[in-house]
Amino acid sequence: MTACPTPLPGTIHRAAAAPTRRACVHLAGLARIVLRVRDLRTSLRFFGGTLGLPVAVSGRRTFVRAGGSELELREEPGMAICGAASTDVFTLGCGNLAELNRAAGLLAAARVPNTGVMQDAAGKHFVRFTDPDGRVFELIV
Repeated sequence: MTACPTPLPGTIHRAAAAPTRRACVHLAGLARIVLRVRDLRTSLRFFGGTLGLPVAVSGRRTFVRAGGSELELREEPGMAICGAASTDVFTLGCGNLAELNRAAGLLAAARVPNTGVMQDAAGKHFVRFTDPDGRVFELIV
């Protein structure tokens, strides 16, 4: 293991003390994000149809594959979905700028409100949009 460049949350730094270094767990990325959705069919049309992500069903569980990660969709009708109030932005990596432009075109063609391809201060290109439950997503290169 190598030392983390930044301390864990909650570590208190005092001017007289050097920051504490702790061992990091090296992760390959997010494996699964579970999303509560109001209507499973609407969400599947969006993620599987509009975005073209592969859908898998295992028993009573429904998954959408996003690269090496999974979005598990759990239908909870009538439940208040926190949407953007619970998470600022879900960011999904896009393969390259050409694919990001294609994704922005698919969103526009499906009349999904989005920012179009933009560039942040760090030079990364992204497009931001919302899912049917109001969560903010971002595709980024």
